[in-house]
Amino acid sequence: MDPKKFVAKAASLLPGPFVAFIQHWYNIFDKALISHPEWSDKTGSFSVALGSVSILYIIVIWDELSKAKKYRYLKYSFIVFAVSVALCLLFHLVVTITLFPGPVMFHVVVWLWYITFIIFGISLAHFLAAVVLYRLVR
Repeated sequence: MDPKKFVAKAASLLPGPFVAFIQHWYNIFDKALISHPEWSDKTGSFSVALGSVSILYIIVIWDELSKAKKYRYLKYSFIVFAVSVALCLLFHLVVTITLFPGPVMFHVVVWLWYITFIIFGISLAHFLAAVVLYRLVR
């Protein structure tokens, strides 16, 4: 394996743990109104760490992908990231301004928000790694 590609692939792993570390100590997702204030700050760290682990498969097969598939992966990871951010903000807005008819509906919305937040963390790690891979490993 080419040492330059190896270093670039290793560098693509760094943004995910870096964001998880910052999230763990500074709780940036809660300050950005993406997560629910009652959730643990470890929820954001867990979702980004899960994304950092799931990116390993893409790193292994990156050299075998065509240029079009690499670009498509970058584009789709950005779309999933942007949609998950928008949905998290929408759920935050819905929870703060809506009077729910009962506790069941409120909990359903909060659980959907939680699932979207986990997808947000995974897609954030994938998007950051895809940008690094696409720019450094051609």
